[in-house]
Amino acid sequence: MKKLKDTPARLSRRKYEEVHKKERKEQNKVWGTSIPRYIAEKIDAFLLETHMSKVDLILLGHMYLKETIKLLDSKDEKVYENDLVKVFKEYFAFV
Repeated sequence: MKKLKDTPARLSRRKYEEVHKKERKEQNKVWGTSIPRYIAEKIDAFLLETHMSKVDLILLGHMYLKETIKLLDSKDEKVYENDLVKVFKEYFAFV
């Protein structure tokens, strides 16, 4: 692939990235993960329908799971990671 000609805008972006790369990496986390396409399509449709971002979904899901686990733990019903994974797999097997 041929390298594009350097323009003032490209040079400016490269310089900005050089200066701010470490700062950006310290502030943000990128998860390079993948899921089966049929699940991703269902999630994308849900996000469009509800006008939510993927970040909103992650934050709300995290909050909900923490509260659910706290509630179940308070009832002496211990929930373990494998239980959550099992629920997840069962849900997407039928959706």
